Amino acid sequence: MKKVFLLFFIVALFGAANAQNNLLGKSKSYILNNTAEYSLQELTTDEGVKFLFSEVPDIGQLFLFFDGYDICNTLALYPVNEAMLDALLEEIIKQGTKLTDKSWQIVTESGTQQVALEMEDNAEIYIEFGHVK
Repeated sequence: MKKVFLLFFIVALFGAANAQNNLLGKSKSYILNNTAEYSLQELTTDEGVKFLFSEVPDIGQLFLFFDGYDICNTLALYPVNEAMLDALLEEIIKQGTKLTDKSWQIVTESGTQQVALEMEDNAEIYIEFGHVK
């Protein structure tokens, strides 16, 4: 069951075979009303930036950020472990066009995504997905 959920999550994240589930480019209300696979919390940063957050079992922490029109333009995924990071990177490399050593571009039916492997000051690695217009 975990492998099926993981596969569904990766397909939804990248929008390859199931583009309607792609979160980037969707409105906050659409995401809140159509994402039953995991629960989302509406939170605000110390700087006042509103975002959606989810702790997705066996995947990691998911952060969704929105533009002024409440359209999801950035998604940050902090994988739960190195094996999950490797699985996600494998899918990114397979579907994307390499731009630099740590960034790719993925074209889906719902648009283009810029993907980058990033690192926090505390050395925590995450993957950032950006919606390219």
